[in-house]
Amino acid sequence: MRRLQAIGLLAALVIFGLIGGLYLWRLQSFDRTVATIEAVWDEAQYGEGERHVFTFGLLSFTRIAADGQSHACRHPFRIGRPSEKFRVGEKLEIIPATGSCQRVDVIGRAGSRQ
Repeated sequence: MRRLQAIGLLAALVIFGLIGGLYLWRLQSFDRTVATIEAVWDEAQYGEGERHVFTFGLLSFTRIAADGQSHACRHPFRIGRPSEKFRVGEKLEIIPATGSCQRVDVIGRAGSRQ
């Protein structure tokens, strides 16, 4: 029984390590761009029986496709927590998905390192 638990723990660590590695690779390898916050609002979401409040923003940005064409994007995303006090007109550094305007990784405020 202990051996199975140890193998399970090791497998979980390997899987989480691979996921973390893929995310770090994406952060280092994919093109970043700057998005402008056009609207901002807080929204409560429920998960695992708890209420969590997140800040959402309507972001506008330009995504460059693999063929070099640029696409203007405008889409709402979860950008953080209310304590971060995002404002309309602020710039965020993001990594957009290569084939869609509907998924981004928010790195942080443009010009600041977190």
